[in-house]
Order: sequence, then structure tokens, then C-alpha cells
Amino acid sequence: MSEIRDIQSDEFNQEVKQSDQPVALLYWMRSCDGCRRFKPVFQQLPDVFPDIKFLQMNVMKSVENLRLSESLDVEATPTTVFFCRGVKVGMLAGYRPLDQVKKEIQEILASINCI
Repeated sequence: MSEIRDIQSDEFNQEVKQSDQPVALLYWMRSCDGCRRFKPVFQQLPDVFPDIKFLQMNVMKSVENLRLSESLDVEATPTTVFFCRGVKVGMLAGYRPLDQVKKEIQEILASINCI
């Protein structure tokens, strides 16, 4: 299984904005039941989509993380935000089973010709 890195807001530009590959960034928090349910699904995605960089950020770890999530219109957790060449191109909010997530990611990426 591929590694999903935890990042903080100060790593966002380097890891997301400057990435040459598509990025999926999961915003989560420890007290979120939906996040606990979605975690095993999210952990499988790097093996399904090897061309996407998968990252995660705990929105409650710092005020800066929370502000960054708010600036990207993240209103609930879990929310996965997708970026292509550093530009936000889509997002999925809430729990979804693996098959549904795979289909929705394929639709997001196909609509923007990112891969």
C-alpha cells in the first residue's frame, strides 16, 4: 500500500501548489465519525490511482490548517480536495464507499484532462 503523507499548512505550497502531478488532499479531524469510516477507503486510493499524490491534513492541528481549509471552501470533514497543476479542480465531501469514490475521482480527472 502506498504512503499517504500528513502535511501541515506551511507545506501546502510545496506539496500541492508546486506539484507536477494531480493531488488529492483529505481534510479530517480526530473527533469526526465520518473521517474514521472514510480512512480505510482513502488509504486504498493510492494503489488505485498511482499517478495521484495523496495527502491528508488534520484541520484541528493548528489554526493555520483550519484557515487553509476554510480558504478552500471546506465546510465539513471528511472532505477531499483535488488539485491539478496547483489549481483546485474538485472536491468530495463526506463518507463514500470505495467504488463510488473511484468513479467520482475518475470523473473529476477526466473532465479536466489532468492525467
